[in-house]
Amino acid sequence: MIKFTQSMVQMKIFFFTMLKRRASYVRVTLLTLLLLPTTCYPAKAQKITQDDLNPIEMPVGHYIKELKALDDQGLLSIIEDFKATSIDPNQSTTLSLDECISVAFANNPSLKSEIELLKASRDRLIAESRSWNPTAGITGDSSVKNRTTNEITRVKQLNLSPSKRGYTRTSGSTSSYPQSLIGELSWTFLDFSRQPKINAATSNYSKQRYGFYLASRRLIFDIQDIYYQLLATQELINSYEIIAESYKNIVLLNDSRFGAGLTHLGEVGQAHAQFFSTLSDLTQYIERYYALSNKLAKLVSLPGEPLILTEGENQFAGEWIFGLKESIDLAQLNNDRILEALENAKEFNSRGIAQINQTLPSFSLKSRASLENNSSDSYKKTFASGSSNASSNSSETRRNFTFNNNASYDISAGIFFNWRFYQGGVNDALASSDFAQSKSAEFKAKDIRDELIASVRTSINALKSNRLKYISSDAAAQSARISYIASMARLNAGVSDVTTINQLVGLYQRAIQVEINAIQNYNIQLARLYFDTAIWPKEAEGLALELLKATGLPR
Repeated sequence: MIKFTQSMVQMKIFFFTMLKRRASYVRVTLLTLLLLPTTCYPAKAQKITQDDLNPIEMPVGHYIKELKALDDQGLLSIIEDFKATSIDPNQSTTLSLDECISVAFANNPSLKSEIELLKASRDRLIAESRSWNPTAGITGDSSVKNRTTNEITRVKQLNLSPSKRGYTRTSGSTSSYPQSLIGELSWTFLDFSRQPKINAATSNYSKQRYGFYLASRRLIFDIQDIYYQLLATQELINSYEIIAESYKNIVLLNDSRFGAGLTHLGEVGQAHAQFFSTLSDLTQYIERYYALSNKLAKLVSLPGEPLILTEGENQFAGEWIFGLKESIDLAQLNNDRILEALENAKEFNSRGIAQINQTLPSFSLKSRASLENNSSDSYKKTFASGSSNASSNSSETRRNFTFNNNASYDISAGIFFNWRFYQGGVNDALASSDFAQSKSAEFKAKDIRDELIASVRTSINALKSNRLKYISSDAAAQSARISYIASMARLNAGVSDVTTINQLVGLYQRAIQVEINAIQNYNIQLARLYFDTAIWPKEAEGLALELLKATGLPR
């Protein structure tokens, strides 16, 4: 690239030597019109009409003014300003790939969601496992009851002489305090549906754990994918900036040669078209870098979500040490998607067994102890008054207080069974549904296996092809550079033309693009192999296990 830039300096020197020569004006043809840019500054693209398809003869100065108007826009400077605004270091943070993955494991909300789901599954497993434990309960009751009475009785005996008259008034209250305390202990020691339910909960927890590993690996792969694209896009931006400067020098050279009469308007328009086309590509890469940086910021989940700029160079990330057969075996044995589907099949199978076993009897041991106490007290007052004649009168008052307390207890124990041998066929239907879903999950696991085999084969082949693309494109870039140097020397000697120079720069541009993309695609396919074979890359080794340990979850 340095040699290429030095060659551009030689073009600037050649620019001044060409000013001394002259040439006549050339006729403008249809080819010249097609090579001119279709837009100047208007928002709408230029439309081609029937008149544009016919040769038009106009003064050459007219087209020179159009090209000059395009040059005066300063598009390269505008694009540089656009880049400075889009990729502003003051509003961004620079992170390495390792740092992006580490921060994502600490902040990413989707990963935190998987952790909470794993906790929920663990607690369900604990609940099902504790169904083996006996249950115990105590109930008690204490109350107060009160009853108050008041009674008056009048007496008159006419058959006695002298006659006797009188009355009796009785009042009293009775209070009772009943209390009871009952304790029960129950243990279902034989339930044929209990262990299958525990097995289903165990499979659900294992499935959720594999789901967490899968989410972790997918997060790592997504970060690697975007990061490698960012590195490649950054290099494309840097390369296209240099190429745009080169095309700008070619434009200046062509303008000077045209002014000296050494070239025609077709070459001038061609140089401008290639220059503006390169600027368009450069703008596209800047836009792409901004979008990718936003995606990476979302995955990393930094506070405030600033843009993330890459650190390092676009280079090969490493080598894949396993062969095709070993890679396929690793994917089939360790891939979390397969293991998750298999655990899902086990879970539904255990649920189906539990549904069938619910039609079998269950046996339980129950014991009951009760203590009852009833205490009461009563108070009674009797007042009697009477007389036998008008001159005599007598009265009497009696009081009575009583207290009672009764206590009893009872202890019982026995073995009981419950057998719902027919439930209208509901259990059979539910079991059949669970078994069908279990089979579906098994077929899904087989489908994932086939998909992984194809993916591993494609990735390993892509590693080789991208290596070859890099070698061939690098050779093409070097060849274009050498040919460019030779053509510049021929141009200085007056035996070559600027069109050849334009073509060589275009070849160099395409070779650089293929070379950069080959490195990017190689790294992405390498990351996919790590993802498919469930091998942690060195940037993320141990992070998932540390996160499980920090949250108190078993591995």
